[in-house]
Order: sequence, then structure tokens, then C-alpha cells
Amino acid sequence: YRVNFPTPFKSQPKVAVFLGQFYVSNGRDYRCFMVHAKNVDRSGFTLIIQSSGANPNMMTNFNVNWIAHRASHRSVESGTFEKVFRNESSGSGKITFRHKNWTSKPVVFMGISLLEIRKQNQLKIGLTSRSTNRRGVRWRFDLGSVCEAGAAVGQYIVFA
Repeated sequence: YRVNFPTPFKSQPKVAVFLGQFYVSNGRDYRCFMVHAKNVDRSGFTLIIQSSGANPNMMTNFNVNWIAHRASHRSVESGTFEKVFRNESSGSGKITFRHKNWTSKPVVFMGISLLEIRKQNQLKIGLTSRSTNRRGVRWRFDLGSVCEAGAAVGQYIVFA
């Protein structure tokens, strides 16, 4: 799906894409769902929604959110982080911001851009941020119950 910006950027922007919501029929192996931006240019980007290993007729109600920002903006930063699950119900990590000159605590938005979960009876996943300061933020994925295997990738965007 091609997304056109209301006003073109002066140079190629960065785009963060997040999975807002989705529904998969009960009893399915969730496999992999991924959303990302491709062919980003000054005027827009191609939004890619991919699924592997699941019947597309069992997936409905997709909601995808995106944010575009100037790549060289001094008060905005974005990127990705990931967790590979090995019979775990949660995982956490830390993002260290590239910009070191922020004078105030930034605002952080996070979302899920890839989710691969297998052998899950009822999927419930949460993504939270904690301990935000001028240098970084801690993130945490929480699953409703232990999964057999899988991974999650999150994207973040920080405004200072």
C-alpha cells in the first residue's frame, strides 16, 4: 500500500511503522506478522504488511500506525529493538540514545513491528517502557503465557 505524505519532505525522512492491532482466529499457530516501510522517499513510502505460515482468511482487523520524521532532526530519533523468546513469558532490554546533548527528559513512543509466536493458546502481548532519562530507556515485552519459540521486534521514536 502506497502512503503519500500530505507535504513532501525536503530530504528523505525516516519512517517508524507500528502494528496497532490485529485479530487471528482462536487455535491458530500465529507464525509471523510484520509491518515495515519500504521505498521511502521525500513524497511517501510503501507500507508492507506480511504474514507467513498462517491462513490469511483467519487474520482480520489490522491497524497499522506510522510516524515520519526528518532524518537529521536534532530533537527526534528512531530505531528498532528485538527480543528472541526461548520458553519465556517476558524479555527486556535497554536502548541507549544516539543523541547525547538533550537537556530534558525525552518523550518515547514504542510499538511492535514484528511478532513471531508459536504454540500460544491465547495471545496477549504487552510492550512497556520504563526508566526514561536523557541517555536511554528500558523496554519490556510481556506475553500472556509462555510460548514455545518466537521473537518480537519493536520500533521506537523519541522526541526531546
